[in-house]
Amino acid sequence: MPDRMSKPEWWISSSENWSELVYALSSLDIDLHSLHDKSSWKKVGIGLSQNNFHLTFNKQELFVQFSSDDTEQKRPLLQTNQIYDFLKQLPSMQKWLHLPIYSSPSINLFLWIEQASHFIDASQFDEIQQQCVAFFADLHRIEIDSNTNMKTLDMNTHIDNYKHEALNKRPDMRSLIENHASQARLCSIEYKPSCFCHNDVSPTNVLLRDKDICVIDWEYACIGDPVFDLAGFSYNFGLSPEHEIAFINDYQQKSSIEFSQSRFSVMKKLYHQLTQLWFY
Repeated sequence: MPDRMSKPEWWISSSENWSELVYALSSLDIDLHSLHDKSSWKKVGIGLSQNNFHLTFNKQELFVQFSSDDTEQKRPLLQTNQIYDFLKQLPSMQKWLHLPIYSSPSINLFLWIEQASHFIDASQFDEIQQQCVAFFADLHRIEIDSNTNMKTLDMNTHIDNYKHEALNKRPDMRSLIENHASQARLCSIEYKPSCFCHNDVSPTNVLLRDKDICVIDWEYACIGDPVFDLAGFSYNFGLSPEHEIAFINDYQQKSSIEFSQSRFSVMKKLYHQLTQLWFY
């Protein structure tokens, strides 16, 4: 029998992540007998900042997420486990959450829900539009108590962090990276943080539970600009102009938050420039 604390040869993440996973599963009294068996692991979804797996062993099923190596530098403020602790206290958000049974800056463990086993594809948007509108409306009306350790995203610092990481990876692409960062800074003039935001709602971060959506990956959540939050959603889902207009109109009616189409377009461009920096 292999040493459970030693990562297997096929393991793609760090030794530290493996050790923490073993510790987390042991603390939850989960049998680790076949943890080293590669066939127990099935990669699901395609996330930019997470490696997502369906882990099946000894009749137990888990949804496992490991942060990619450079994610820590790009997280804006709080650690994911702190965000989940905050969300647990909000009755209005419970229906939108699939809370982890273990959470740390590096690893999130969830009980596997069969109905939530597939990620939402952009082609399914018609079926879930009203739920997405209701989710954002509930999210953006959360009241942040002054005693809550919730920070506001400084967009210029955020851009600088992305630029720094991109230059470290691809110094040969300096000119293009500088251009993306410059374009992002121009757009950031219109960035107006005012409420609690997720900041990364994408098809790989929205799961279906029966026919209801639940949202995961709260690692970028903080006080931010709701229009940026919505623009990122539209960008990530690749909404058509018609879907985008319908989504914006429905959201403004439900949330009472008003904004112009031009500011939405600027925030969408900002999200695009940040995404380009990420991919370096």
